[in-house]
Amino acid sequence: MFLITILPVSNSQEHTKYLGCNRSFKCGGLNSNISYPFWADGDVVIRPRFCGGRDEFKLNCETQTPSITIGSEEFHVFDINMNNYTINMIKIWLLDELCDPYSTNYTLNTTFFDYVQNLSNITLFYNCPHDVSFVNNFTCPTTYANQGQVFCANDGQIQRYPELHRCKNHSQIQAIDPLKDDDAGILQLKNTLGNGFEVKYKVDDAENCKACRDSNGACGRSDSDGYKFSCHCQDGSESSSKCSSMSLLSSHLFT
Repeated sequence: MFLITILPVSNSQEHTKYLGCNRSFKCGGLNSNISYPFWADGDVVIRPRFCGGRDEFKLNCETQTPSITIGSEEFHVFDINMNNYTINMIKIWLLDELCDPYSTNYTLNTTFFDYVQNLSNITLFYNCPHDVSFVNNFTCPTTYANQGQVFCANDGQIQRYPELHRCKNHSQIQAIDPLKDDDAGILQLKNTLGNGFEVKYKVDDAENCKACRDSNGACGRSDSDGYKFSCHCQDGSESSSKCSSMSLLSSHLFT
């Protein structure tokens, strides 16, 4: 006959993981409660790294308008919808750098983020020949290398005015709202871009996280492998998918 003895798991750091990751958190002025895969590390809001997914989902919650860094670009975050897996955001300093084609151009990391389908494209054309004119335009200060007018167009206008492609530089910006056809100057452009754009973020271990939560665990990542999903259980143990019934029993026995 074998005697099975259940020993208590260390209830210090490991149990803290479950307690810290099981709750959602507030970030800046966002109305929604945030949880996995997002995390934060700062003076105002601390959501431990082991509570979040990859580094691409790290939030800066130090101000009322939180930010997220994707690749080499930093974006202000206006909203995170945990149900639809979407983020509404805008590139930091975009509205102050519309005269700089290199600042308005950026590439989204499509490994973890995708543009939502109903976005509008706004293209800015720089360094255009003097004989090219367009109704939607604004004039940049002489401090910029591309002195003169910048033209801004939506997709339909670009098809109707192919001469815009004679400009030396251009950059494309995504927006929630479309740019109007007639007389869109700098103020309307800033108002349109100021509402940001939406991306859908990808959680490659979403099924594991759901299984973890269904087993009364908390989603996070492993200490031994920074990018490996880990389900933090109430008794302090960790699993690659979900907590066992034994871990739940153990937590009740030794709490």
